[in-house]
Amino acid sequence: MTIPIIDFSLFEEDPLSCSKQIRTASESIGFFFLKNHGIEREIIDDIFKNSQEYFNFSFEEKSQYRITRENQGYTSTHQETLDPDNHTSGDFKESFNFGMIHDGKPPQKLPSLFEKNLITLESFMKSCHRLCMKILQAFAIALEISETEGGKHWFEKKHRYEAKSGTTLRILHYPAMNQVNPEDIRAGSHSDYGSVTILFQKDIAGLEVLSADMNWISVPVFPDCILINIGDLLEFWTQGLFKSTIHRVVFRKETLNQDRYSVAYFCHAEDDVRLDPIPSRFMTADEKGGKNMTAVREVMPSITSTWSFNRNYGVVIDAGSSGSRIQIYSWKEHDFVRKGKDPKDLHTLPTIELGDEFGIKWQKKVEPGISSFALNPSEVGEKHLKELIDFALEVVPSYEISNTPIYLLATAGMRLLPPHQQAAILQSACDYIMFQNRFKMMEKCSDHVQVISGEKEGLYGWIAVNYLMGGFEKDEGDHKVTDSQLQQSYDNDFSSIKHMTTFGFLDMGGASTQIAFEPNLDESKKHANDLTTVLLWTLDGQQMEYKVFVTTFLGYGTNEARRRYIEDRIQNYTSTHEKIANPDSSLEQPNVLINDPCLPIDLLLTDTALPPPLYTLQGTGNFEQCLNYTYSLLNKSVACFDEPCLFNGVHTPTIDFTVNNFIGISEYWYTSHDIFDQGGKWDYENFETKATDYCSSKWDNIVNNYHKSGTLTNLPRLEMQCFKAAWLVNVLHNGIGIPKSESTIGRPPLFQSIDVIDNMQVSWTLGKMVLEASSTIPLVFDARPKPPPNPQHHGIFGYYNFMVEWIIGISSLTVLLIITWYMCCKLEIGRSIIPGSDNQRFGFGFRSRKRRVRFGELFHKLM
Repeated sequence: MTIPIIDFSLFEEDPLSCSKQIRTASESIGFFFLKNHGIEREIIDDIFKNSQEYFNFSFEEKSQYRITRENQGYTSTHQETLDPDNHTSGDFKESFNFGMIHDGKPPQKLPSLFEKNLITLESFMKSCHRLCMKILQAFAIALEISETEGGKHWFEKKHRYEAKSGTTLRILHYPAMNQVNPEDIRAGSHSDYGSVTILFQKDIAGLEVLSADMNWISVPVFPDCILINIGDLLEFWTQGLFKSTIHRVVFRKETLNQDRYSVAYFCHAEDDVRLDPIPSRFMTADEKGGKNMTAVREVMPSITSTWSFNRNYGVVIDAGSSGSRIQIYSWKEHDFVRKGKDPKDLHTLPTIELGDEFGIKWQKKVEPGISSFALNPSEVGEKHLKELIDFALEVVPSYEISNTPIYLLATAGMRLLPPHQQAAILQSACDYIMFQNRFKMMEKCSDHVQVISGEKEGLYGWIAVNYLMGGFEKDEGDHKVTDSQLQQSYDNDFSSIKHMTTFGFLDMGGASTQIAFEPNLDESKKHANDLTTVLLWTLDGQQMEYKVFVTTFLGYGTNEARRRYIEDRIQNYTSTHEKIANPDSSLEQPNVLINDPCLPIDLLLTDTALPPPLYTLQGTGNFEQCLNYTYSLLNKSVACFDEPCLFNGVHTPTIDFTVNNFIGISEYWYTSHDIFDQGGKWDYENFETKATDYCSSKWDNIVNNYHKSGTLTNLPRLEMQCFKAAWLVNVLHNGIGIPKSESTIGRPPLFQSIDVIDNMQVSWTLGKMVLEASSTIPLVFDARPKPPPNPQHHGIFGYYNFMVEWIIGISSLTVLLIITWYMCCKLEIGRSIIPGSDNQRFGFGFRSRKRRVRFGELFHKLM
């Protein structure tokens, strides 16, 4: 069987005859060539030229645009395995997927090469789409859909260019190889999802199609033709009348050492199109279409099927004060990623993704927090954890559950409980997770279920931010690691590389604020005992070591700062006014009015948490005065017993702002972005102007404006925005010491606030998973990183000899005691045991005083 060539120019002259040829090919083999297809050769050549130029970029450059959950971006060699049953090493191809460009606006971040050629790309996409619409018209004509039902436009109306769909333009590169193994393949056996695929081939053949008699047919390359094939969706829609045929791309001996390029346009139906019965006499009456099925529900499983292959998963339960949130992450198996890669392309950390490719089903939250089970800890499993773990069991493939580690890490709420209540809840959680589920846990449950400190939470956040921001990537700037530093850092089998490009991390919640950063080399030496060592492994097995300082300022979150501020305002008022007599409880409580420059003008807030009288704060809206009042909350005058300190007497190594740039999350982002729209790069002058204008506005005007704008900002945030803005400024500039003005030419800004990076929410749980995925890399190498020498532990058994020698010593002594006891037993055999006599049993298994004496004598002789 051969693939037919159809002259598509006939479609204009004799659409019925041409449509019948297309239908015959679609029913028999599912593939056909089109010549005179209408797409200009010049624009096809331009796309191939851009494709070749892009794939010549370095792996690092291409990886900046890695594939997203929207199925857009770069996929590297071996990242995809289309036929995992027969090929475990991954496909020998790389690709880049484009979403549809509308009016010059791409739906994704693109390399500058493609940004410069948006007009060409969009024109090519629309040319492909027009051709696809004509092919769909031919299908409708061949299926004899009547005009009353939509006629030749029946399929076309369900594939509009401007509508949301899975339609994708993909450029592909199959690298030249000098030698391959028999099981290696450029693209494994598969069928295409969607409706129709348009394939452009250039020079090099290699595509094969599986015929009905299970033979592989080699597909030639015709310069003046393009190849069309049916997708899974159309086969499903036509009840199997049209064939979505299995195909593959193989290494051909004569072109093994040549690069192969192709371009594919995958034409999909719109996401929300119902797969209604096709009104054709060729469809059986009782099975037309798919009842209640939409195109996206039919297509998505096909897209995800290869994504989950060779993938590891990790589960973290963030057990906070208000509730517990389970988050599921994933990454490709290290062995799978490394196969076929140039070693220099592997000096990178594993790529951590969400547990669900499309980011729809990867996290779930239940309320309240686990600290609410303090009085009934035995119920935490069934009444709290069950819902979360059941959710994880739905997301993680069943065959991966036993290999998937799970962690329950409790934070703020649990820290406030007494130790015995913490222990009871954690033990109950341990029992439930270990004995009711099949997730991977070590024998020591406390390694997986624990209350973590604010410092550890900050350290995980530091890892997450640097992972997403590229802080762990090789430094190419002014602080590049020298050859001598690199050589000194080598540690036998693993090299330990010192990076100086990491970002500092700032996190501010309601109760506390945290800072984590890597001090410069001088400060690291001075304060070595205050630093935490972070070890990460890259895919090539190299160890990267970071010395990080992390600390928590309790009481310096926005809510606690506001509480202390109110206390100060009231204390200041009472110190300058006559004391109000304690009111009679039966009478109405007096109300004391205190001016508050940290509230918008005329906003009145009454504090009911304090004992009588009632204090009402009245906004006067003066941002400058608010800055002065909130500055004192930093407690800069508190004695510093361990120099240097930032504020409140908390020791912190000196921050070198020529090296350290900071990323702020949580309240740093919300206060900057939600109302002022100043998120991202910090601009003090603009922020101060916005804050001054906001604070000096009348409260009624603020409320009216935000009602009109339709924003989702809640009322408490509007009330506290002026105070939080002042507090943020003071912490950043007077607390941490970030300069208000800076020159950032050629380097990142000194401070920027961030919420999402590359479609990934910034969360400390991500940092935990980066550590988890990275820590398993050494396990796939023969060598393990050697621990630092410890003279006290040296011995014939190496580093861990201290414990080993004790175990062996105790075991030997035990054997010796048993042998001696046995010898004593043999000497006394046959003697009767008479209660009350010398033969009466004594403690420790000796039957008589005489035997104990003999044991002692033998023992001393042996010793």
